[in-house]
Amino acid sequence: MKPQPPSRIVFVTPGGVEAGGGMGRITGYIVDELSRRGQTGDLVVLDPRGGGSVLASPWHLLRACARLLAMALRGEVAVVHVNTSERLSYPRKGLLMQLARLLGLPVIAHMHGADFMPYFDRASALERWWVRRVLRTSQKVVVLGDSFRRHAIEQVGLPAAQVVTVFNAIPDLRREQPQSARRPLPFAAGRPARLLMLANISARKGADSLLTAAAALRAAGHDFHLTLAGGGEIRQFQTMAAELGLAPVTDFPGWVDRAGAHRLLLEADALVLPSRAEGLPIAILEALALGTPIVTTPVGAIPEVLRDGETALIVPPGDAASLTAALARLITGATSAAALAEAGRRLYERSFAIEGFCDRWLALYAEAIGALGRPLPAWAAAPATAARAA
Repeated sequence: MKPQPPSRIVFVTPGGVEAGGGMGRITGYIVDELSRRGQTGDLVVLDPRGGGSVLASPWHLLRACARLLAMALRGEVAVVHVNTSERLSYPRKGLLMQLARLLGLPVIAHMHGADFMPYFDRASALERWWVRRVLRTSQKVVVLGDSFRRHAIEQVGLPAAQVVTVFNAIPDLRREQPQSARRPLPFAAGRPARLLMLANISARKGADSLLTAAAALRAAGHDFHLTLAGGGEIRQFQTMAAELGLAPVTDFPGWVDRAGAHRLLLEADALVLPSRAEGLPIAILEALALGTPIVTTPVGAIPEVLRDGETALIVPPGDAASLTAALARLITGATSAAALAEAGRRLYERSFAIEGFCDRWLALYAEAIGALGRPLPAWAAAPATAARAA
């Protein structure tokens, strides 16, 4: 009997599916969709960092390398999908990607780092050399928006044919959340407005701007409750909230898993993400899918997909006064939150459904496998044919 080609897709995701932040969520969504198509046995997630102490990170990295080596020696690995960010991501992921290269495995680098561009531009010559070497190891480098693609080509120096823009996508959460059909209109009269930040709580995500804006809203007499959900610098911002007199109307539930994030989005009147740097946040796509109005900033790939006043309210990063004004317009009804939610849902349906997204990834996997002259597994043959025809 003719031996079958290797079929496993190996995802390298720091923190894994549950503790990996946005990278973990997008990995989980891809795995779920491909599993739904019957590829459960072909999917493996390796965690090179772990979700606990940073001191344990080298152990997780070595264990991930050992698992990749064992699978490769057994002839099981079709392609390696490596999720990267910035800074220490490249020493960790670089080791795995160099190992994959030595083993002759196809590699796709999936760049998520919101701060990658300023990091790379300020990095030492040695760091820049290593990042280029790591990324050139891969057959394809996938970025989240066209601004990231231009930087990868013009500043990092990657060949244009190697760099591909693929916007993130998610499953239809309304199908998975029956209660979404019964959610009340946002900012309904007679109760406090429910404002949600769903992110790693930090200044980069704009937690300071949000708390400053919330204090101004409270001083103006607006009735609301603010939830800042996620890991990060929680104690620092709890202290800031207390100093601003926001403790009675603010809570910090800490890290939440996917189910918890979806529940919070269903309960919220608006997702508020006033980041100073971003890729394309999964929380924004989840809000679009669930019909939760969005207030955010024009950073990363966000302005490539959202339009101010149409699918979101967009304010300058670090501008607490503009953020206050935008939230006040929603709370008072001066801007229709329902119209934003409906337009956002239509945008999700047009552009961010998981089915087409996974088709694109399967085609990229097939292209990477074919570039090394390796035989295509059964799941790759159809996407590869479609990609060549296009």
